[in-house]
Amino acid sequence: MSNCRFSITFTGDALATLNKTKEGITKAGGKLEGDITGGSVIMPSPVGSIEGTYTIQGQNLEVEITKKPVFVPCDLIESELKKRIS
Repeated sequence: MSNCRFSITFTGDALATLNKTKEGITKAGGKLEGDITGGSVIMPSPVGSIEGTYTIQGQNLEVEITKKPVFVPCDLIESELKKRIS
């Protein structure tokens, strides 16, 4: 299974964006651990968990998904993360 990699551009303060993202992921039953330099993320899906890492570089959230169900496409994961940031 190949990893998903994508970058999400955000505006504003990195810490505020990270806290908002963490809140959204936690409300959805997931977990985000780390700080404004990087960390890990686990998100539930109906067919299994999604796991990955992130780093923040400037105004970009760089994400690498390292484990995901086969039936969950990378673009869906990216879209869901964008919703948590918006």
